[in-house]
Amino acid sequence: RWSEAMFGHDGAKLDAVLDHYGIDRSERDEQGHSSTLDARMLAEVYPLLRKDYTHMLTAHTRARRTVTTP
Repeated sequence: RWSEAMFGHDGAKLDAVLDHYGIDRSERDEQGHSSTLDARMLAEVYPLLRKDYTHMLTAHTRARRTVTTP
């Protein structure tokens, strides 16, 4: 769900997320999708995705704190 929150529904697909982070997915394109290969690629992209999602949440929280009501 993190990738959907960050990139929208279509951008949350594994291929799109791998492309966003510049992770080579040629093996996936050549050999097709398999649970083992997808899991390995997800393990590679997960730390980057988590870092950016945490940053997004922190920025959102800070922005909410700076909003003042009259």
